[in-house]
Amino acid sequence: MVSMNVGVIGVGYISDQLVQGVFATEDSKIVAVSDIIEAKAAGKAKDWGAKAYFTNYDDLLRMDEVDAVFICLPHHLHAQAC
Repeated sequence: MVSMNVGVIGVGYISDQLVQGVFATEDSKIVAVSDIIEAKAAGKAKDWGAKAYFTNYDDLLRMDEVDAVFICLPHHLHAQAC
């Protein structure tokens, strides 16, 4: 199995549903989260065991250790984040 370090952009309702796949594998983990609301980002980082959180997803994307990203933003923001 491939080990993967995951970043999560947007930590609203849908993110809780999507990250369950990460927790279902022993080899993958969430290493960073981003949300425009700092308290939400900090809370999810703590809950999920991520070592970093940001209010700007560009900072998350600059992390060398992030292998994949879940984009959990409202639909109209997906293209910009990609």
